[in-house]
Amino acid sequence: MRGNKVVVVTGATGGIGRALTEALYARGVHTVIAACRTPKRLEDIGETLAARYPDNGSEIIGLQLDLGSYGAVDSAVDALRSLGLRIDGLINNAGTMPLRTLSVSPDGHEYTMQVNCLSTLRFTLGVLPLMRRGGNVVFTTSVTRRLPKPTDKFDEANLNARTLVSRFLNYGRSKQVLTFTAALLAEREAVSGIRFNCADPGVVDSGIITLGYPVVDKLADRLFRPLISTPAQGAEAALRALDTDRQSTVSTRHATRSLSIDAYKRAIGTHALSLAGC
Repeated sequence: MRGNKVVVVTGATGGIGRALTEALYARGVHTVIAACRTPKRLEDIGETLAARYPDNGSEIIGLQLDLGSYGAVDSAVDALRSLGLRIDGLINNAGTMPLRTLSVSPDGHEYTMQVNCLSTLRFTLGVLPLMRRGGNVVFTTSVTRRLPKPTDKFDEANLNARTLVSRFLNYGRSKQVLTFTAALLAEREAVSGIRFNCADPGVVDSGIITLGYPVVDKLADRLFRPLISTPAQGAEAALRALDTDRQSTVSTRHATRSLSIDAYKRAIGTHALSLAGC
């Protein structure tokens, strides 16, 4: 996606998010709306890119977005609407994996599910009226989506996570539910001309894989991080998903394949949209 386009990236100052912001700018995307909790952190990114690519005419617009509550999400949608721009692409990249404690959002949902899935869906549905026909919505999924057993009582399951393993499964479950809902939205919104696809970046060297346990994290830094993808490599999956003309797919760095959908997955996706107030 290049040229006179407008693309929104959430989590734009993190590892993959920053790589996506830089890649879209380098492509010459006209306007990159960089949504993040602290837009001030974008200043050095913008200055660096403007110096590196002085002739492409791109711009970065910061948008404050906190996926930790529905109120903050709605405020971000209102701010985005006030810009008066028509949007060509939305890359939902922001995510979290808090493992040390079980946290509940102000809206009463387990925090991982709120941020990675429910608030992401609410933000997306708020952005849809601003999107051009032919636009593409990308949801960031994860290989961990394959770990939990699918359940339509996912909110209850996440809120009952008491161990490190069960809280890790919360992360996988949030990505699983998001993936099911992406396929559901692709069906529901087919007539709108907007595409819904997923990106699986693989295991990426970013802050999200820091578990908060010093001994484990030191071992991971020494033995594990050198073997995994860089943020720029992880961003390639989302860029592939953004560029595809297909609908209801999941892209990795190297391939794109169709997502499956059945009655039970539709039910889970419908429940997720209901919880998100969509």
